Amino acid sequence: MAHYFGRICGIERMPCTVNEFNFWIARGSHDKVEVGYIVTAEGDENDEKVFGLVTGIKFYTDAGSVLVDFLSHDFGDPRSHPPTDRQEILIATVSVIGSSKHGARPMTSGKVRLSTPKEIGQAYGMDRIDKKVFCGVVANGPDPDNWAPAFVDEKFLLGPEGAHLNISGASGLATKTSAAVFLLSSVLSAARKHRRKYAVVAFNVKGGDLLRLQNGGEDNKYTQSELLELLKNCSNDETRKMVELANECGIDLTFGKDHLKMFAPAKANDIKQPNSLVKEGIKPFYWSLQDVLQVDAPVRLIDLFASEDLDDKAWGVLARIEELLEENGPWADGSIVTFQQLIHRLATKQSKGFWDPHHQATVSKVTRHIRISCEGILRGLFAYDEEMGKDIKIENIGANELWIVDIEAINDRAKRLVFQNITSRLADLMEKESIRPVEDRRLHGIVVFVDELNKFAPSRGGGNTKMKSQIIELAARGRSLGIILFGAEQFASKIDREILGNASSHLLGRTEIVELTDKAYGWLPKDLRFIVGNLEKGRLLLRHATYGQPIFIKFPQPLHTFSTSSIDNLLNADLKARQQTLPTDEKELVFAYLKDALKGTRKVDPRKIYNDIKDIRKLGISAEHFGNWYRCWVTKMKFYGTGSNERKAINFVIAHFNKPH
Repeated sequence: MAHYFGRICGIERMPCTVNEFNFWIARGSHDKVEVGYIVTAEGDENDEKVFGLVTGIKFYTDAGSVLVDFLSHDFGDPRSHPPTDRQEILIATVSVIGSSKHGARPMTSGKVRLSTPKEIGQAYGMDRIDKKVFCGVVANGPDPDNWAPAFVDEKFLLGPEGAHLNISGASGLATKTSAAVFLLSSVLSAARKHRRKYAVVAFNVKGGDLLRLQNGGEDNKYTQSELLELLKNCSNDETRKMVELANECGIDLTFGKDHLKMFAPAKANDIKQPNSLVKEGIKPFYWSLQDVLQVDAPVRLIDLFASEDLDDKAWGVLARIEELLEENGPWADGSIVTFQQLIHRLATKQSKGFWDPHHQATVSKVTRHIRISCEGILRGLFAYDEEMGKDIKIENIGANELWIVDIEAINDRAKRLVFQNITSRLADLMEKESIRPVEDRRLHGIVVFVDELNKFAPSRGGGNTKMKSQIIELAARGRSLGIILFGAEQFASKIDREILGNASSHLLGRTEIVELTDKAYGWLPKDLRFIVGNLEKGRLLLRHATYGQPIFIKFPQPLHTFSTSSIDNLLNADLKARQQTLPTDEKELVFAYLKDALKGTRKVDPRKIYNDIKDIRKLGISAEHFGNWYRCWVTKMKFYGTGSNERKAINFVIAHFNKPH
């Protein structure tokens, strides 16, 4: 039976309109309504329903003024009570999302309750989306059974109707990277479901989160499958419900090695090693002089120069050097195959008139810049004394693959070069794909994710003009090519407005109130700004092109971000919360069975039992945790805790040793 906690009221000062209504909250139901909840108002005389987002709650009493209330409390004694109880009331303000009949008229009366998961989908038009992308969970009320899956329209997230996603929020509190990781897994899962061929290229610009995607927790003590199984069975209702909804929507929260590839520029002093905080599984890449001279070169000589160092004279000298090194050129005798050899030849005095019409001073300047770049600023990215490079073959990326390029450890100029190089090559790739029939395309789209977007395309001043223009072009034209930009930054006000304006979806985590006053947040209702300024970690506000109002969502925590202590806490909470305690005599019977089953066996290593019994591993319990249980069983003849997983495990052990061997 529906629980109604309020009723629509319209008064002279607060009339109900087509986009807003108010309702009073019933006595005893004050804890049933919070700002951010989605409610349903049902009419008294017909079956019409109006859905809305609670954006504000106000408290009223029958006191005519503050002075009246002050005097009634024994002339200002906060411990006293008025002679008669005040009449108190809470009024909630609701922004209309939509209605069951899609009409445009105000509600005049009706009862109010929390919206059901089905009604949330109806209110935001999620039930009418042809190709859905799961984007999180709507925690509508404290009861997880009333939580609903949230979907965005693939056509407005990945094109062609709209595209691009922007995520902003305070560092460390808004979980921007975790949200992006979850959405990337959701996009790839949706693509497989809809038989679309999408790939992802993610740039790791800070921390190591993206480099540990295949880990089972921060310490990697579990496989991802084991950890996922544990989360499905844990007693934490919120965690279990989010994982359950993601599973029902067909989202694969694991990252397999087959579809995950990681790259990083080579180390300056050892090009065989990646310049990355994480070494395992990361392939180094670098370019040599021979790469620069190829017809379809991934980089050119001009890439060794900062834009401010290139003028017409320098361009002329670089063109002359390329002529000298081309296949039939004067320097194509095999003596110049590395940057080191090129610099040595450029520094060697040539015959009179050799560089005409270029001045020797310009030649010296170009030589100096090439040396500074190859020996210093860009060393590692460019191999100084290697004949052959090792390029990142970005053109070979395949459907359902996630390629991560780690550029955290290199300087800003090198970061810009790698980003420009890869995105421009992706644009060329997708431009070629776009002219082919849809069914014959190798890829239908590529999602590019970059954190700290404000460093690459700031709103004003600073930054690299060429790179900023490239990102603006990507935001404006990318969806027509199939290149989708997922960007993240602390402050949306710090990135270029054109990039922000081209994003059809926005995720907003906890943000400082001062920042929320900027024009970049003009879409955010004033009543919600205080809430956004105080959002807890893991909760975000989503605005999508097809939504009538923004919506608060949560998302499953990426598996690689679980610390060992948090996993242990989940296990311990599971043991304590379930309290499936056996009667004493029944407990004794279980351990009598265990004792009998182990009779005649020598001391057995619990790790061997763990490896031999597949059903125990399926419970999502680590070998270490099982070992603690087992030692407690055989030494103390009691349970380590009271959880259902432990009960199942001991039954599996008893059954295993009772089998005829």
